[in-house]
Amino acid sequence: MNATATTKLANVPHPAGATDVSEWDTAYETPGRYFTGKKWPLSRREAEVLICGFQRVDGRDERFVNLMDRGTELLTELTADEAREIGLALIAAADEVDQVNSFDREQAPQLDISEMRDEVRALMRGVHLRDLTDEELSGIIDIFGPARLRVADNKRPV
Repeated sequence: MNATATTKLANVPHPAGATDVSEWDTAYETPGRYFTGKKWPLSRREAEVLICGFQRVDGRDERFVNLMDRGTELLTELTADEAREIGLALIAAADEVDQVNSFDREQAPQLDISEMRDEVRALMRGVHLRDLTDEELSGIIDIFGPARLRVADNKRPV
């Protein structure tokens, strides 16, 4: 690259919101440089969500969302729409976990079923949940809770 081109690259302003901008990569036909922007650390992990991108010599840039964990890219180059879709799906999944956990706590039987366990186990040996009537299934749900039954036999939704 000649001196004039180098001077032109030096005059290209950093992308808006960039917190770290790499040197120009001039090995390709169209030079560019990578940059990172705002970061959002996640509280219980060594992970973060960050904005990153690539700037061209004419000043145009593309921004993406990345999810990093301990320096490893878990999700990379997500568009804003893709990041929103994943975010909404994560929120919906978290809401479902809270709802089912709450249901399990509220619906948990307060009975001492220790004497009944052997009888229920004997009855359940060789029985798949998908073979039970709704009434039979309801009685078992009352004893054990829906989450345990989903784990035991995921072939029939509870």
